[in-house]
Amino acid sequence: MKHIFRIFSMVVCLGSSLAAMAQTPVVDTTSYGRRPDSLSDQIFYVQMVARNYGDSIVLRWAPEDAGVWRLGTYEGYIIERLGGTKLYEDNAAILTLNGGKPIKPLTLEQIQVRYSSDDLHAGALAQMLYGPSMVDTMGSTTTEGFLGNIFHQYQEQGQRQLMVYILSDMRADLAQAGGLRFVDRDIERGQRYEYSIHPIVDTSFINVAGSSLLVSGKAFKRTADFEVPTINIEQIDASRAVLYWGRNSLTGYFIECSIDGGAWTKVNETPIFATNPDEETRQVYGEELSKLMKDNVVYIDSLKLGHTYRFRVKGYDAFADYSDFNTMEHAFKMIDIVPPSSPIILATTPSADNSTCTLQWVKDTLEGDFRGYVVTFSFSSQGPWHNVSNLLDPKTTSYTDYNAGERGPGYYRIFASDTAGNASFSLAAGNNIADLVAPHAPTNLRGQSDFIFDTIPTPAGDSLAISTNGQIYLEWDPVNDFDLLGYRVFYANQRDHDYIEASHKPTTNLFFFDTVNIKTITPYIYYYVIAVDQRYNYSIPSDTIAIRTPDIVPPGVCVLLDMHQTDDSVYITWTKSTSEDVQQYIVYRRQKGSNRWVHNKTIPAAQLEGKTEINFVDCPPANNRAYQYCIEALDSAMLSSGRFGYVNVYSKGPRTAEVKMNLNAKRDKKTNRVNLNWKYNYRGELAHYGVIYRAIDGGAYTAIASFNEGTFEYVDTQAPAGSTLKYYIVLKLGNGCTSNPSNTVSVK
Repeated sequence: MKHIFRIFSMVVCLGSSLAAMAQTPVVDTTSYGRRPDSLSDQIFYVQMVARNYGDSIVLRWAPEDAGVWRLGTYEGYIIERLGGTKLYEDNAAILTLNGGKPIKPLTLEQIQVRYSSDDLHAGALAQMLYGPSMVDTMGSTTTEGFLGNIFHQYQEQGQRQLMVYILSDMRADLAQAGGLRFVDRDIERGQRYEYSIHPIVDTSFINVAGSSLLVSGKAFKRTADFEVPTINIEQIDASRAVLYWGRNSLTGYFIECSIDGGAWTKVNETPIFATNPDEETRQVYGEELSKLMKDNVVYIDSLKLGHTYRFRVKGYDAFADYSDFNTMEHAFKMIDIVPPSSPIILATTPSADNSTCTLQWVKDTLEGDFRGYVVTFSFSSQGPWHNVSNLLDPKTTSYTDYNAGERGPGYYRIFASDTAGNASFSLAAGNNIADLVAPHAPTNLRGQSDFIFDTIPTPAGDSLAISTNGQIYLEWDPVNDFDLLGYRVFYANQRDHDYIEASHKPTTNLFFFDTVNIKTITPYIYYYVIAVDQRYNYSIPSDTIAIRTPDIVPPGVCVLLDMHQTDDSVYITWTKSTSEDVQQYIVYRRQKGSNRWVHNKTIPAAQLEGKTEINFVDCPPANNRAYQYCIEALDSAMLSSGRFGYVNVYSKGPRTAEVKMNLNAKRDKKTNRVNLNWKYNYRGELAHYGVIYRAIDGGAYTAIASFNEGTFEYVDTQAPAGSTLKYYIVLKLGNGCTSNPSNTVSVK
């Protein structure tokens, strides 16, 4: 009895053989009848399938409802046949099979005579057909009342029905003994037959519809759908593997196993069925196995390490036809995925000078495949972890880190591994090292041209820039210290001033954006970067770079200091601009009352190096209207101070006398000097002298020298090389009288 109920329990858990039989393909079969539209019109059906073996046709049937099945065991079934050569004749006779007798299960006495007492399957069939009800046995003790008792009886009948169907699938003789199978041997080969089955029931009590089907004359041939598909196996945890293969028309399976090439032994005494996963299945086996069960037959087995396994599977269908064994193509071996037990760190002791740290640990179990330890380090208790040691011997329980001081404060973790590559690890333990080592300084600090307004070489030789909206972009190379926290950026308006932090807190980026006030007179802004570690040790600063600020502030104005004039000349003195970036000064002249200023002279700022004043001399044409002069300063960004330093002058012009003069000029190629000589004939009451004027490359004429009466030559030793020079002379005759200019000569 114990074996019977073990089989019974397996059946209840694994599913319905009736559903499997109903899905079995049958050659040219047709069922008749309709489904009820409501409970008041409920019809109970008997499903039937058939298989032609050439010399016989086997019929199998199964009522869907447990009550109809139980009635069939008492009253039996009538099977009728129409077929052969007269199948489609109008007067074809309908033959009642089994000699016209109802087909019913064997009696209990017949089962006992026909089967041995050791036949557990036959015993289970007898128990399901004729055994006493468990509900009746418990009737005196149940507390659920009449309705509860009825429900349990109905539930028990369904379980008995299911068990009989499964036994009938497994063994043809048990299907025959259970009244669910008939073999028609009185047939002609190649002929088609139509069969119908009718349960013998009182139609006034229950409405049961029989079934009809047409069986082809072709004999059954086993196809791939009736063979066991390819067998797969996967390890699912440390000790279990799942064996699975695709579903088809087979309903139950038996598995055999060979270990290390040994003999084949049975894995299961009761058949394995395909199981449709539900929520309970997902909770027990997990989502992945539940998905696998949807389209596969699944069997989970416990396997041991160190052995090779091969499995083979055979299956049967609703007609108790068994397939051949299908054997796994390759042997399977479990993989060791169980890590060794974790070590426990007992102490981390730094040396007095914080240069080393000694670890001590313990491990409660040294497994047979234990391989050894590796000591690791991280600046965070969460990792990442870097190896400190090589693989240490399994018997090692201490290790001294001689680079602990250089690493600084952090955490140790000890990993234990086995020969299969599985690893466990200890909890993280702090090393208690005092961090006194500063990180390395950032290098290659530079700016980029993402926001370029103007690119100007800096005093340090850099070519960096700043945008007109005040945004600056800096970047630098990374510092590779393990304990790096980040970087801080500092700036100042003068290289030797106190620097102010621009970043406000450490940044982990390798770039930085800054916004500065562009309305400043300082031409550069200066930056450097420092690195900060986890213990807030600061590196030395990086190299300081200068970034040119955009010049939007005009230079200071020039102020008039002094002015005097002669009959033919004007002498004006202005102050220089106070701005350091002035590149040039421009002097303008116009007649008073005119709106048009005329460029008179450009004075490079470099010519005034070391001076505080600008001295200007001009000889305007004689005019009865006043002249006005002003001056403008321009800086390197061509920003203007505006025109200031206005002055009004009158030019009466000198009194002139007609004097014939002939001027000659010749360049000395060896000395690069210009030799001048002249001739004139003048006799006057007053002594006279002469003035020599020179213009360079088309510029304004300026007096370069004077000569006394009776002198007729002059050497210009200051002649600029590579320039075109023009000369003329004028005689000063006294009493404000001046000669007309001589002829003009030109040399290169």
